[in-house]
Amino acid sequence: MLQCLLKNGGINEIKSQLKIEEKTLSCYQSKITRKFGCKRYIRFMYLYSLNKEMVDERWLMPKYLGKKGEGM
Repeated sequence: MLQCLLKNGGINEIKSQLKIEEKTLSCYQSKITRKFGCKRYIRFMYLYSLNKEMVDERWLMPKYLGKKGEGM
């Protein structure tokens, strides 16, 4: 979900890509925004633009690359 929010510009694009309702999408947006300590999505996107490499490294890269039972 986070990848879609960061890579796609518009809500309509995300809705059609993930086939979810606007209300569900806004709930996900709120949860992700709060998880990063922001109150508004626009503030989250501003902070993301400032710290893009760090966020991409932590959240967009696959955490699990090994076999089952190996660490992250």
